[in-house]
Amino acid sequence: MSAGLPGIGIGGLFFILSALCMPFVELARTIRGGSSRSRWRIVGRQSAMAWAIVFAVERMLWLTKVVPSVVEGAGQAGGMGRAAVAAAAQVPAHALPVMPILVTFACLAVVVVGAFALRLIDR
Repeated sequence: MSAGLPGIGIGGLFFILSALCMPFVELARTIRGGSSRSRWRIVGRQSAMAWAIVFAVERMLWLTKVVPSVVEGAGQAGGMGRAAVAAAAQVPAHALPVMPILVTFACLAVVVVGAFALRLIDR
């Protein structure tokens, strides 16, 4: 059993999606006259944190693909040779695995829809 990757679990995905939606919600509040500078500071901080998490997870997953190929190439070439550099260059810049994120997103959707359904049933 593995602990998983930080940032792409249900809680992390919920935070990221919520934080990235915050500017749009706050913009609607601003148009209605119900916002303030302090609220926008919070929105900016949370959105920046969400983007930082997305960037960090993407880079970490990219490194998990690059490092083994560099180590393997370095072991074969007797050092950081051309083969290791060529192997690292073949790894795409955007290495986010789509399926684990989609499965996590589906689980999150089931939880959120279930919560709304229970709220409607409880009324």
